[in-house]
Amino acid sequence: MTKKATRKRKSKKASKKSIEAGAKNLEKWKADHPEEAKASALKHGAFCQHIRERYSDERTTEGRRLKAVITALSEDLGDDLSPAQETILAFLRSQLIVIWQISDYMDRQMSILDNSGSLLPCLKQSLLAYEEAAARNLERLYGLNRNKRGKVLSLKQLLSENQNK
Repeated sequence: MTKKATRKRKSKKASKKSIEAGAKNLEKWKADHPEEAKASALKHGAFCQHIRERYSDERTTEGRRLKAVITALSEDLGDDLSPAQETILAFLRSQLIVIWQISDYMDRQMSILDNSGSLLPCLKQSLLAYEEAAARNLERLYGLNRNKRGKVLSLKQLLSENQNK
């Protein structure tokens, strides 16, 4: 190996001092930017700009799927949506993106458990929170529309109606 190649190899290798300085700077940044640091720890990519753009572009599979769901909800609710319903639909759009991204991430994993036997962090926190929030928003969305659709049936009422069929 030539001296130049040896120098190049050494310069690419990080020294212990630079590794420690990088770790210290990262911890300082995390302390100064807790919300950004928390969001950047997610591995499913739901907050990535590239992913958001894919859901906004109706030419992509993701964009078509999101548009189909939102359009179906809008049509189901009727033509004259209130501003509150429009706002809830916007929240639901964002929640669906995160839920679908986490689901896609899970599909790519060998296991939904980490080495210690615990659920992956995005399942323990993010997925359950987003699914619950989306369910609440759907309840609110249809609750705001009760005048048109009538009372929302309970599970008990649905079961008793379908037993008789």
